[in-house]
Amino acid sequence: MRLVCLPSWDGDFATRVGMVMTGDRPPGSPVELETALHPEYPSVKVRASELSGLRTPTWYVYRDGSFPWSE
Repeated sequence: MRLVCLPSWDGDFATRVGMVMTGDRPPGSPVELETALHPEYPSVKVRASELSGLRTPTWYVYRDGSFPWSE
């Protein structure tokens, strides 16, 4: 599984996503990951990549619900 956390400069967010994914009951779907992160990040959205031919399943984790955002 490959996770792409956006914004990429938010290390705290990426760390939290990693903690959820390596916990006792890691999410098995984008919806489950989104649900687990929602209490701390109420705008979070998680989407599985729809690109064909990817060797590794990839999920995009949007802290603010979409891309782009204001810095």
